[in-house]
Amino acid sequence: MKKGKYAKLFALVRYPLMLVGVTVMSIALASGIFASNINTVTICYNGTLIDVTTTGRTVKEALTVAGINLTEDDYINYDIDTSLSGIDFIEIETPITLTVNVEGREVMIKSRQSTVSEVLEQNDIELTARDLVIGAELDAITEDGMNLSIVRIQEEYDIENITIEYETEYVPANYLLQGQSKVLTPGRDGVRTLVYRVIKEENVEISRTLVSDKITVNPIKEVIAYGTIANFVNSRGQTVGYTKAYEMTATAYTACEKWGYAVHMPGKRARVGVVAVDPTVIPLGTKLYVEGLYGAWDYGFCVAWDTGGAIKGHKIDLFMDTEEECFRWGIKKVKVYVLHDQSVDVFALRG
Repeated sequence: MKKGKYAKLFALVRYPLMLVGVTVMSIALASGIFASNINTVTICYNGTLIDVTTTGRTVKEALTVAGINLTEDDYINYDIDTSLSGIDFIEIETPITLTVNVEGREVMIKSRQSTVSEVLEQNDIELTARDLVIGAELDAITEDGMNLSIVRIQEEYDIENITIEYETEYVPANYLLQGQSKVLTPGRDGVRTLVYRVIKEENVEISRTLVSDKITVNPIKEVIAYGTIANFVNSRGQTVGYTKAYEMTATAYTACEKWGYAVHMPGKRARVGVVAVDPTVIPLGTKLYVEGLYGAWDYGFCVAWDTGGAIKGHKIDLFMDTEEECFRWGIKKVKVYVLHDQSVDVFALRG
């Protein structure tokens, strides 16, 4: 009977115990399943850390739990559809907007927060060592609304060539007639070269410094010979150069029975173009030009080959072909020029 009593009692107790065991096991199993669906992730949103625990499976769901709405310009280190499995840190950065004024243009730039130099480089805005950035230092961290201006600094070299006019020297020349000249050495201008270093801001000159001043081409002095030979134009329009001139009284003579065509100059004979002179005034052999004065005609080119007893001082006797010509000449005032060129053939010049 006892046995049946305990058996009956166990039977009464066994079912509740089994029910409790099943319940405990179900709770434990459910807890394990729930825990496996929970994800914990830290979100860094513009420098602010947000811890998120969610049963969501993707990055997008974690952002929703955190109350973060992304814009198309936001930077995030994962795609929003990426599974949260294995992810414990999400970084989100909203770009800042800054303005860069460069080369006459206003450029709006959206960029992650970084240094000024990095932002300029990322947007292909190149700087030279001379360029200026106004608004912030290159190593400054960019801020939303920042306004920068790039001032282009150009360094140029300006070359200026200045003409150095050549000098002219005049030298006397006893082989040229007065009024004549001859260039012996052609002149050439020189060049003085100035080099300036020019600094410009945005193509506007702000400074100019002389860095070099040299004579790059030396001038050459021009040398001009000028004539010193006195001269006159005769009745034929010929220019005649002379060294001396005398005003004289001129008579005429011709060949005679006694002397014939003999002259004082050995080996010479009298002919038109031969004159008699006072050797103390005009040496024998001197070539002359006799110009008639006061309306008298020119005797012309001649040579002093003869003398005469009555020809003394400033007197000259002109040889003519006939006595008639001598009488017609009579006595006249003439100007006797000593030719500069004593090598000429006076008879050829008479024509």
